[in-house]
Amino acid sequence: MSFVKHYKLKIKILSPVHIGSGEIYEPTGYVIEKILQPSGKEIDVLYEFDTMTLYEILSETDKEKFRDLVETSDENGLIKMQNFIFAHKKQGREVAYKIVKVSPNVAQEYYDKIGKVVQKESDKNNVINQLEIYKCVSNKNQKRDSAILTGSSLKGAISTAYQELLVKEGIKYHDVRDLLLSPSDGNPFKNLLISDSGGLASKIYSTANVKRELKNDDIKYNDSLSTRLEAIVSNVTCEIPLSIKQNSTEEPLDINRLIKACNDHYEPIFRSLFNDDGVLECLSEKFYKSYKDFGRINLAPNQFLLRVGRHSGARAVTIEGEREISIKQGVGKNPIIKEAETTTWLAKVKDQIEAGCVPFGWLLCEVNEIKS
Repeated sequence: MSFVKHYKLKIKILSPVHIGSGEIYEPTGYVIEKILQPSGKEIDVLYEFDTMTLYEILSETDKEKFRDLVETSDENGLIKMQNFIFAHKKQGREVAYKIVKVSPNVAQEYYDKIGKVVQKESDKNNVINQLEIYKCVSNKNQKRDSAILTGSSLKGAISTAYQELLVKEGIKYHDVRDLLLSPSDGNPFKNLLISDSGGLASKIYSTANVKRELKNDDIKYNDSLSTRLEAIVSNVTCEIPLSIKQNSTEEPLDINRLIKACNDHYEPIFRSLFNDDGVLECLSEKFYKSYKDFGRINLAPNQFLLRVGRHSGARAVTIEGEREISIKQGVGKNPIIKEAETTTWLAKVKDQIEAGCVPFGWLLCEVNEIKS
């Protein structure tokens, strides 16, 4: 005999979440432009379009120019194509099928570098800024607010925390891995079902790689590693169905043990944001004031923290006591193994890195059973 317990999982996004789709925005398929909101505030917006759809609405003269550029295979052709697309941004807006807000630093980089040579290499070849932006998973049928929290990402994050709980209870790590990371019928997580969210607002951010702990002579961050990505914005909420199947022949997953596992695993990592001096210097004032005293003591019995998506950090996806995190030491040097990462990735929400960043991937979850 089997039955299913149904829950409502309410999620608040505490910091930007990037769950990658494997796709990118390419500068020949988008333009960024400033627009004036009804409030009078000016913001930067990305318009994505199909290049061939843009071609269809061009004048005959411009179509001929476009065809000539397509047939030009050298670097000058790419530079000229980027400039051509930017010069026809009005038409790009008209045929756009997706619209996403852009942080000021990403927009300024686009305005400064689109269609330009960034530098010359030693062999005198030009380096062209590709201005690629990593996309997040989204509902392709929505023009705006289309980013999605995937159920598989949520389930994976909960599974990591539950693995750690079982190890701390005395089960050997390799046995836990064999149980929870296999597709076998004995895996209790086959009975945990979590749906994807609906469409959520997203924004384009640039990233900063910051040292967690500083020495007096340390460089705080490496801006050359910065990339651009789309992420679900902070402070939006959603509700997702969560179900747990149960039957008389298996020990059921207990929702309260899942909650405990997540808070045991993720809450110390969240609190470390405010203990790592390198990270602390870079956190935005708003994020710092909102969460500097936030932790398990603030949570209701049905609430838990979770971290998902890209740039969650090695500790979030590994088990305490079993971590072997490889730390690169530079060209020609062997990596060293540590129990924690030495740097963290932050999203730049302001122009400067110091006091202008927030972490990636944090969620506050609340689960309520739906009584039949």
